[in-house]
Amino acid sequence: MSRCPSALGEWVCASGVAALSLLFRALPFANVFHAGQVIFAPADAMYHVRRSYYTFESWPHVLLSDPYVNYPDGAPVPWSPLPDVVAGSIAALFARSDAGFESILAWWPAFVGALGALPIYFLARELAPRVVAVGAGCLYALLPISVSYGRVGNPDHHVSAAAVGACLLLVCVKLLAPGASAARLRRLALALALVRATLLLTWHGSLLYLAIAEAALLLSGALSGRRELHAVHAASAVGTLLVIGPLFATFPTPLLGLYSSIALSRLHLILVAGAGFVAFTGWLRAARSERERSVLVRLGELSAVAIVFGLGVLSLPGPRAGLVPALRFLTMTDSAGAMTVEQFALFPLFGRAREGAAANTWGAYAYLLPLAPVALLGWARSRAQAAQRAQSLLVAGWAAVFGLLALTQRRYGNDVAAAASVGFAIGGAQLASLLRRHSSLSGAVAGTAIFALGAALYAQPIARFYLPWARRAVANLGTSPGQAVAPPQTIGWSIHRFAKAVRAVTPETTGFTHPAARPEYGIVSHANLGHALQWVARRATPTDPFWEYIGPENWDRAFGLLNATRERRAVELAGELRARYVVVTPGPARDRIGDRLFRDDGLRRGGHPALRRFRLVTEGPRGGRPIQAAFEPPFERPREFVPYKLFEIVRGARLEIAAAPERHVEARLRVRTPTGREFTYRTAARSNAEGTAQLLVPYANAPAGPDSGPHEVVTDPVWSIRIGGEDAGVLFVPERAVLEGRVVSWRDRDEPGQPAD
Repeated sequence: MSRCPSALGEWVCASGVAALSLLFRALPFANVFHAGQVIFAPADAMYHVRRSYYTFESWPHVLLSDPYVNYPDGAPVPWSPLPDVVAGSIAALFARSDAGFESILAWWPAFVGALGALPIYFLARELAPRVVAVGAGCLYALLPISVSYGRVGNPDHHVSAAAVGACLLLVCVKLLAPGASAARLRRLALALALVRATLLLTWHGSLLYLAIAEAALLLSGALSGRRELHAVHAASAVGTLLVIGPLFATFPTPLLGLYSSIALSRLHLILVAGAGFVAFTGWLRAARSERERSVLVRLGELSAVAIVFGLGVLSLPGPRAGLVPALRFLTMTDSAGAMTVEQFALFPLFGRAREGAAANTWGAYAYLLPLAPVALLGWARSRAQAAQRAQSLLVAGWAAVFGLLALTQRRYGNDVAAAASVGFAIGGAQLASLLRRHSSLSGAVAGTAIFALGAALYAQPIARFYLPWARRAVANLGTSPGQAVAPPQTIGWSIHRFAKAVRAVTPETTGFTHPAARPEYGIVSHANLGHALQWVARRATPTDPFWEYIGPENWDRAFGLLNATRERRAVELAGELRARYVVVTPGPARDRIGDRLFRDDGLRRGGHPALRRFRLVTEGPRGGRPIQAAFEPPFERPREFVPYKLFEIVRGARLEIAAAPERHVEARLRVRTPTGREFTYRTAARSNAEGTAQLLVPYANAPAGPDSGPHEVVTDPVWSIRIGGEDAGVLFVPERAVLEGRVVSWRDRDEPGQPAD
């Protein structure tokens, strides 16, 4: 296998690939930075920003338990902390303001994604010539799923997990190369220990990576009979435990218990310790054997030790129960899948696939994904010697496992990116060689043709994403903030604008950077809006994209509120959640509280009386896109469509209207929203035998004035009172009466009402 004689040349090629990766991940910057604001990707990314901000503000502290999630109880943060700690620490070192912090966090994923190209280049270089390694790096640089996770403004943990995972695969591949010196093996043992520890601290789902890597190393050691491979494996496991173990003393009890599979827990340590123990057993048996054992004997011994260890662990109730959520997640039998775009399949064959999902995340390579491991297997058979064959088989196995998962859940396309890019590049090299042998084309011409074909397979994402990003970027280069071209009304932009409005119209809460403090109230919302409300609005929520794992009781209460058919039940659940506000979004035309609030503003309609404890506080943005657009087929939205509404849950003012007995009494109030809509709130009752009608109303009289903000709902100066179908007078209802449930009396049309003592 030829190698570049110059280490500098290798790093120049690798750096070029990284620069290309950075370029494509930086293209959508004009959609992220606008008018002094940073629009982060919705859902998970926003919570990573919130967590990094805590380290930025309180360095070197780490947000391990958060009172703003699973409100009102709070919960330990399930994600591994390393990416957020590193990003927050970098911001603490270089940023001097919140704006500087947000800029650093926005660019963080683009640089991490670019760095992830380096191990992919060197991984391909272990198996193939430099030109193939450059091709693998270019494929990764343009891969839409990787660009999406690593683009500017999306500081999700997946970009870090993929980069560290590629490093893990690279170290494992290097370990399979024979003839290494003792010094090289020591360096690889140290590298494996550190990469494994880094992965554990980066992604709570690292058990999946580690299960493949540990099994591959154990299998390779058994098949090859290399004692030193077992020794390095066992030593690296000890090193990882020495790094990770002491940190557990500072972490709170993980989400779902000490053996949780959805948070860094003892289960992860058991896997590492088990792999090290099995590897140590393999080394010990090889050291004590006086004669060469057969491959089957070595494999059988190691398998027996691994099976006994695994059965011993599964016999314990803690680890056994801890694995259940992971199995439900992988098999898509949990409730999160229906509300998580990442868990949608690439193709309808696997269910829950959106139109264009395959092409938008992989280009035409989506249809070739099963061929990536096939190309690697063919490479191992036709080109490599024994050592390279083992390395190619490892990468092929990695591509096969994660490739299958990527077909069923597209999030794993980010994890298979390293192995798939290498597989596609090697497959391209094989096609070029075949073309050269069966035609009169020169090697350069054949290679150029294959390169052009490889680029053409990305035609759809280039046309749909990269070119529009580039045009918008060029249009915004050199413009002042006031002249900048506004970003499109994306889901993320709409959520950001609405969450900003929520913060503007609701009282501030304590505990955002002090986890020991408790926020004064929470906001119930669609789960996918939770992290946006926690970061942009800085308000606590009982639900968010941590799903029901974070707290099933509060999760059920929140959805019970939105799905309640009786107002009294919804208010009871709000009290249990200490929720003062509720955000509603588009949904089916049903008679549930959340749907009635969004569709009818809680007004009297369709045989339902007006809701008396919910008042509209703000809404927006006009013409925005709702979060449901990520899960449902595209639908036509009128220009004035409003995707989000915020309602406050109030005690309501109790109007006492004097009227003749058994008369129909009605109170009316015109309401104007910040998006320009108007509606009239009406409620009615019949006066009793004593000549009094009692009405409960949620709105105070708050006309527009100098103190009114652009996001606030305003009302007429007075309520209109009608008795027996005729205008009877007006009534002023103060804010305090609505908030405290006070009585406001009206007895004469010439006297405005006042709160009763």
